[in-house]
Amino acid sequence: MSGFDGQPLANSAPEMEGMSASQPANYCGILAVGSILFLDFAATELGVAFIPEVFSQLQLPDYCNAIQLAAKPAVQVLATSFVGPIVDCNEARVCLLAATTALAGSTLMYAFGVAARKSTGGPATFAVLLTSRGLQGLAS
Repeated sequence: MSGFDGQPLANSAPEMEGMSASQPANYCGILAVGSILFLDFAATELGVAFIPEVFSQLQLPDYCNAIQLAAKPAVQVLATSFVGPIVDCNEARVCLLAATTALAGSTLMYAFGVAARKSTGGPATFAVLLTSRGLQGLAS
C-alpha cells in the first residue's frame, strides 16, 4: 500500500505485546461485549416500560416501582469503586465472564420471581425482583 506520493506507508499502528500486526482481531470478544451491552440496554429500556404493569398485577404499592427502577443505578454507582480495582488486577476475560454470568442470573431471577408470584399466588416477591435488579446493576 502506498501513500498519495507513491511512497510506501510506514506501519503506523503500534504492535501490541505478544501480537503481530498480521494476526486477526478477536472478533468473538468484540461480538460478546457488544451483545452484552445491547442486551443490558434493551433489558433496562424494556423494564422501564413493563415494570409498572407487572407491579400492578402483583398488587404491589406504587413506591415499589420507584425503588425497583432506582436499584440498578444505585448498585452500579456503589459497585464501581469496588469492581474497578478488581478489573484492573485480573484478566478482562475473567471479569467479562463474571459479568455475563451475573447478567444471565439476573434475567433468570427476574423471570422466575414474576412467574412464581403469578403461579402460586404466594407472598409478594419484591425482594427477589429487587435483588435481580441489583444484580443487573452489578453486572453492568
